[in-house]
Parts: sequence; structure tokens; C-alpha cells
Amino acid sequence: MDLIIIHDSEIKYFEALKELENEKKIKIATFYLHFIKFFFKGLIRRNLKMIIKSIFSFIFYLNSFLIKNKIILMGIAPYDFRLIFWVHLLNKNKVIFHNSWPYWTENDYPEKVKFGKNFTLKTWEKFICHKNLYIVNILEKAKFEIIKKYNKDKDKIFIIPHCYNPYYFYLNNDKHNEIKILYVGRFVREKGLEYLRDIIENLKNVKFGIIGEGKDKYILQNVLKKQNVLYYGYIGNKKRLGEIMREYDILLLPSYKTNNWEEVFGMVLIEAMACGLVCISTDCIGPLHIVKDMENGIIVKQKDLRMLIEKIKLVMEKNDLREKIKEKALKSIEFYKIENVKRLWLDVINKISNGEFNAIN
Repeated sequence: MDLIIIHDSEIKYFEALKELENEKKIKIATFYLHFIKFFFKGLIRRNLKMIIKSIFSFIFYLNSFLIKNKIILMGIAPYDFRLIFWVHLLNKNKVIFHNSWPYWTENDYPEKVKFGKNFTLKTWEKFICHKNLYIVNILEKAKFEIIKKYNKDKDKIFIIPHCYNPYYFYLNNDKHNEIKILYVGRFVREKGLEYLRDIIENLKNVKFGIIGEGKDKYILQNVLKKQNVLYYGYIGNKKRLGEIMREYDILLLPSYKTNNWEEVFGMVLIEAMACGLVCISTDCIGPLHIVKDMENGIIVKQKDLRMLIEKIKLVMEKNDLREKIKEKALKSIEFYKIENVKRLWLDVINKISNGEFNAIN
């Protein structure tokens, strides 16, 4: 079974699909949605692989007007005007719109309409309401909002979360001599870097591990040099990431919402839970779907430094609380295991392929 993926994000968000391809249950071809942007990015970075993929994506786009009877998975930000260049795929194919954005009001979305607002919004309405369009959301909230806004058939909207692989992320029962705190994420301000910095400044006797890289690294510049901080840099290898996680006890995720971004899932949360860490996260929409406060983790109001520090101290001081949360966390993330997510994807693809919904014109 062939699946065409048109998406700019890393394949890590489709790890379950990649595993299905390795098992020869599906065959995947991937192309960039914004191939012009990635072509020039490849030139600037001297990334030959990116340049070649951009060229093949352009060739695919030219041929896309002739493609028919295919299943195409597309990822594009809500109300991105560039949808007008791809919406024709719906005419002779079945398209799965992969969506992670939970808010579908016109004033709260990541991609601002820059050109031809009315035409762009009408194109999006046509896209969402088309009978050959199926939607895979990672959150329930997105499903409810799309149904409310567009009256989309609920049977064509599915919930498939991101996943973790227990081959890399698993619990060991090694006892630690001291409680250590870990941060894993991009170095961008909205990830709560100022709060991470201030927490480290306040908890001088606590050991921290920090994994990440990014444009706002300067915010952490001073604390990364402290004796109680171990900075790993960027870790792309999942096996190594799992090994590091098992050396720590608490994962901190202090993200906060901005005008065009929010922590809409939090893969690091399910990976850390699988490794036995107690997750302390702010109340962004994604973590709220994963973490139940004082049950399988801790939830704190965004931008509340005092409460973040209080909850860290509480978890550090109460061993019985840590053990209770760890136990419940391990049970709560069964849904996110790669085997389950593979099954969800395969079920959706098979149903679409077998014509269990409205047929193509």
C-alpha cells in the first residue's frame, strides 16, 4: 500500500508510519510542502540532501496535477495561503490532513493570512469540507473545534497521537543517590528558558541536566557554566536520549503560549514518563492532555516561577509521592506506545484504502 507524505516536519513525528514501512505493510514517499524555502535553506546550509529532496519535491508538484487514486498525507499550518497550490490533489485522490493545531478560530492560529484573506479562507473551507478529505488530529480538542466550525463529518476525523518507542525509552530500577532535574527541548524563549534559568539560580544545591540547542541559547548562557549544571548539547540519538533520561528523576517543561505557538503535545513528556521521571509541566494544551495533576505528573500555571519551584521542592522531598506518580505515569502512557499508534495508523489507512467512506468522484 503506497502512502505519499507531503510535510515539512521531521520524520520523527511519523515514527509509527516509518515502522510500518520497515515491516513492509506500507510504502512511503516523502516530499516537502514548501520546497522553494527548503531549496534555499539547503543552499545556505550546504545541505546536499535537502537540496536534492527540494528538487524532487518540485518535480512531484509539477506531476501532482496528473496523480490520481493515491492516499496522500499532508501537513500544513491552518490558514496557510499556500494551500491554494495543493488543494487540487483532492479532486482525484484521498487526502489525510495531519493537524496538530487545536484552535480553529480565525484570530488564533500559527500562520497569519498574508495574501487574499477571503480567498484563502474559502479555499480552506473547501479543503476541510471536501468529501475526499480525512483529518488526523493529535488532540481531541482539534476534532471538536473543526466539527463546530465546518460541520465536518465526525467519522472522517481521527485521533492519533505522537508515540514513543519502548525500545529506547523504558524504566530501570536503579536507585539514585540524589534527585536530579532534566530539561529537554529547543532553546527558544517560549519553551520557558527564563524560568528554567531562574529555577537553576534559586536551587543552587540541585543538579540539573540540560539537553538542547537553539537561537535563544543566550538566555541560559550563564547557568550552563554552573557547577551544578551538566549541558549535553543537542542529542538526536534516541537511544542516547533514553540513557540520559534514566539518570534523572524529574523532567521540567516550563513552556508558555504565545500569539502563534503553544506546546500542543510534548513528546518529551511521554518519553520521560516511560523512563520513570516525574514530569512537572506548565498548563499548555498538549501537556494538559497527557498529564493529570498530582496523578501521573504535576501541572503548574504558565509563567509562575514561585509555583514551579514549590512543586519541584515538593516532589524532591516526598519519596512516596514520586513513586506514586511514576507508577501511574507508566500506566497512563500505554496509549502512546508505538505498537498502539501503528495499529491506529494502519486502521485509518486501510479504511480509507478500502473505500469504507465516500468514494472519489
